[in-house]
Amino acid sequence: MGILKGIIDRFRAMGKSEKEISSIIETAADKATANPDVTKPEKPKKTGN
Repeated sequence: MGILKGIIDRFRAMGKSEKEISSIIETAADKATANPDVTKPEKPKKTGN
C-alpha cells in the first residue's frame, strides 16, 4: 500500500479533491483488470449425473 499512498499524496499535493482521486483510482483499476470476467459471480456448472 506504500506505493498507492504515495500516489494519493501526490494527487492531494496537486490540489485534487478526494472525489477526483477516487475516480482516478477506480478508472485505473478498471483499466488494469486484465480479465474483467473474474469479477463476475461464477455460475455453478451442471453435471450430467
